[in-house]
Amino acid sequence: MTEWPIYGTDQVVAAATLVVGLIDSQHADRIPSWVTAVSLRAALDQLADRLPVFAEGDLVRAYRQLAGAAAAAVVHIRNRAVSLSGCTDLPGLYRASVADLECDLRASWALRMATSS
Repeated sequence: MTEWPIYGTDQVVAAATLVVGLIDSQHADRIPSWVTAVSLRAALDQLADRLPVFAEGDLVRAYRQLAGAAAAAVVHIRNRAVSLSGCTDLPGLYRASVADLECDLRASWALRMATSS
């Protein structure tokens, strides 16, 4: 796999998606060595509020996998989730943004996976 820099939004989302995909397919041992907890933490610090919620959720999961813990990142996404929780007749799901009225399954999945123990 070709290494890419992890500093722009697209590159960060791609790296997080790669890590989460490998985790979900039971291949965490294949995570490239150049995707590091340090680079993902820097991305969380710089981009978290600008990422779509599903992307932030994946980024938190990826960081947790590589760092072993992510207390501050989890607190941030849990706080963000509070403003996105609940939809008409579906209180346990999340919206993709505060402007959305409908629930978003991708955002709901990412938030649940990022904040689960």
